[in-house]
Amino acid sequence: MSITAAVTIDDLRAAALAGGGRFGEHVTDDVEFTEIDQRTPPAAPGIRRGRSELIALAEDLERRGIRVEVADGFLTGDRGAVRMVCTYPDGRKVVEHALLTLRDGKIARWDGVQAWDE
Repeated sequence: MSITAAVTIDDLRAAALAGGGRFGEHVTDDVEFTEIDQRTPPAAPGIRRGRSELIALAEDLERRGIRVEVADGFLTGDRGAVRMVCTYPDGRKVVEHALLTLRDGKIARWDGVQAWDE
């Protein structure tokens, strides 16, 4: 029987530092990524589905020179939480707090709320 190693906060930190598609290694094929912010309120959240959409998002951030950092978090069993900080080349920041659901050692659901500098 094969046991899938569970993703760790250190894995997410390393993936964020590496940029591009590395984050895709830690999500399920059918991951659902939901964000709520001033543009996408709870009544109409921003939703991305599938590993390829998240890889495209990560690659877009990298192309735009946005640095992504996992500033804090924990993962235990099938749940977790993270604090992400994205820094634009001009110094503006986006901070997101997200609740995570894990399946088979990977992120299957990401529910985040974010705010950013104007």
